[in-house]
Amino acid sequence: MLLAAAVPAASASVVGPGTVGINANLSIYTNGVSGNPRPYGFDGAEFDPTKNFLQVTITSSGGLLASTPTTTQLNGWVVLSATPTTAILQWPAGLTGFGVDTTTFTYPFTGDAAVQSIQVKGAITATTATNFDDGTVTGPSSDIFLPV
Repeated sequence: MLLAAAVPAASASVVGPGTVGINANLSIYTNGVSGNPRPYGFDGAEFDPTKNFLQVTITSSGGLLASTPTTTQLNGWVVLSATPTTAILQWPAGLTGFGVDTTTFTYPFTGDAAVQSIQVKGAITATTATNFDDGTVTGPSSDIFLPV
């Protein structure tokens, strides 16, 4: 697996005077995470495509992230770093506007995840959007483990 270089951090937001955020659009299963988060903005917000990138950080308290996603599973997303406990993915193109429709990635686990042992956080680099609208997504949900 090739790891991409991280985008340099900026000292201040390069987003215009409006509001920006990220819709999570994620699911956490016992065997992996799948999703296609999307940025949004309003009230005159603007992105700088040289500094604003959409990133997703997946954390596993059980160290289940050692599995390497295939190109098909990544579906265009780039792995910036990967360890058994943390993986950082980035949408490859700088953000040029709102309503960017990312593709759906799947990040598999090496084993079954325990209830609430996975956390997923989103960010837009060089902005104040440092997490999803509803905060960190945690899972898998205990209802996945209910008998059918």
